[in-house]
Amino acid sequence: MWINMDRRKFSRVNINLQVEVSDGKMSLIGCETRDLSLRGVFVYSDVIFAIGCPCLVTITLTGMVVPIELKLNAKVVRAEQDGIGVEFESSQDLESYHHLRNLVMYNSLTPEQIAEEEKSARLP
Repeated sequence: MWINMDRRKFSRVNINLQVEVSDGKMSLIGCETRDLSLRGVFVYSDVIFAIGCPCLVTITLTGMVVPIELKLNAKVVRAEQDGIGVEFESSQDLESYHHLRNLVMYNSLTPEQIAEEEKSARLP
């Protein structure tokens, strides 16, 4: 795993997860990710939602007896030829936020930096 800080406020971890992104009319199922942070993720997709489009991002963590679903309300903030960048606006439950935080922290080379960033990243 690597962290990409470039001009962004929050550290990114390069992690490949399966996600679903839905705008209420259409769902992108089984998409892969890159650059996960406490405040957003890039999702690879052939279908591009419009910038500003509200969406629900569902990240499914497998490998446990019962898979865990993280549900995060988001909006599209970047559109590229190969996918979309979404910014998390809120989590649908406290457990989703805690799983997101742990996922980013445990895949980071600098978990103490993630802990610092969490102070300004907490989702409502």
